[in-house]
Amino acid sequence: MAGQVSIELTVRRLFCDDQGRARVTFAEQVDGLTVRYGRRTPQLRCLLSAIAVALAGRAGERLAARLPVPVSRTTLLALVMGPARSVRGDAPGARGR
Repeated sequence: MAGQVSIELTVRRLFCDDQGRARVTFAEQVDGLTVRYGRRTPQLRCLLSAIAVALAGRAGERLAARLPVPVSRTTLLALVMGPARSVRGDAPGARGR
């Protein structure tokens, strides 16, 4: 029987004194658990992507709600049809420089 797991994570907010920067605070990232600008962990994104590929739409939405990982059918479809993103959240580099 599986139980519910809760993770309490504390990250540091870092401050930059450089006047030339638009952003002055930055949040620390934890490899494998958080991604920059991410709303889901890499593991949850992988699970939802698998559900989206197998079922997509409303069937995927119903399964995710039973897991319990409630997500909309449009989000599942976006995972299938959207651009591929790196699990680490890195932006692709420019080639030929």
